Order: sequence, then structure tokens, then C-alpha cells
Amino acid sequence: MKISKIYLRLIVHDWDDRNIIDKLKNVFISGIDRKYIKETYSKDKGLISNNLIIYELTLTNKNAIDILFSNLIYHGLNIDDIINNSNFDENCNLYLRIDKDYIKDYIIRIRYSDNSILLKISFDDYNKNKDKIYNFIKEYFGYINKKFLDINIQ
Repeated sequence: MKISKIYLRLIVHDWDDRNIIDKLKNVFISGIDRKYIKETYSKDKGLISNNLIIYELTLTNKNAIDILFSNLIYHGLNIDDIINNSNFDENCNLYLRIDKDYIKDYIIRIRYSDNSILLKISFDDYNKNKDKIYNFIKEYFGYINKKFLDINIQ
């Protein structure tokens, strides 16, 4: 099994800190070669007529995904948060909601919130299931720790 794609979506409302996209980039994609990052920005109107900025990020390069995960772990992502606060779709894509309020302090907190950043993780494996993915994530965290961080991961 391997991670085949990372997709992130951040919706910035009128009342949000306008620097949140830059702060998010500092947390998520610091150190990743830009040629491996697909970024899009769009504008829209919300239900209550506020202006929205939609920032989307896609990664498919293995090394870029490894760096992204090392950044996330360094800024507080942990296995327990993933296991306790994740969802799956019918294709076993893993969905995490990252609380936007913590990004301003460069901290990753996974929790269900209406004011969150969507992170979708797709896996390349024919017989994937929830338990197999959780076991892979545990092993992957160890791999990332050895490759980049050398910190105590829980």
C-alpha cells in the first residue's frame, strides 16, 4: 500500500484571517519543490453573500507527500487524532478535518468542525480497508520519523 494522492481544500471567509493561506502553506508545503504542487485559487459567494476564496492543493509525488507528512507530524498531527477523528468514503479515501483556528499558531489539530480544512488522503491498494489503512499509517509515521524527524511519535 502507498499514498497515491493528497488533496486539500481551504475555504476562506470574509471573517477569516486573510493570512491563513500563507500560514497553511508554511505548515503543509514548506520544503516541497513547487513543480510537484498543483495549487488552485478561486472565488465564490457564500450562502450569506460573503466572499469566499477557495484554495486547493493536490500532491501525487511520493517525496512531496513524505515531506508534507513530516511537516504535519512536526506541527502536531498524531496517529490517535487520525484514528479517533477520521472518516472514510466508499473507496476507502481517508478524510481529516483540520481545525482552522489552530493553523494561525502553526499547529495541526484534527477535529470535526464546520470551520475546518479538508484533507483527503487516497491510497493505492486493491484490498484496502479501514484497519489496513490505520496499520499502514502507523508504519508510515515511523518511516517519516526515521527519514525526516527523529522525534517521539505516538
